[in-house]
Amino acid sequence: QVTNFTSAKRECFVDAPKGNLHLVPEAGGAIDAGTASEAVREDYDGVKRAQKPDLGADELDKKK
Repeated sequence: QVTNFTSAKRECFVDAPKGNLHLVPEAGGAIDAGTASEAVREDYDGVKRAQKPDLGADELDKKK
């Protein structure tokens, strides 16, 4: 079971050096790779987690 995306590169995030760890669409290894949990229904920003959630604290906003 994957519980962390340890191979994440800076390019997976909006602006990692400045602490903006929101995922970008190119963060393929993290997108839809998590396991749904009743204990975690929303991401860090309060966005509802998908049926197949993304890894990490942020759920990619696929509407943008």
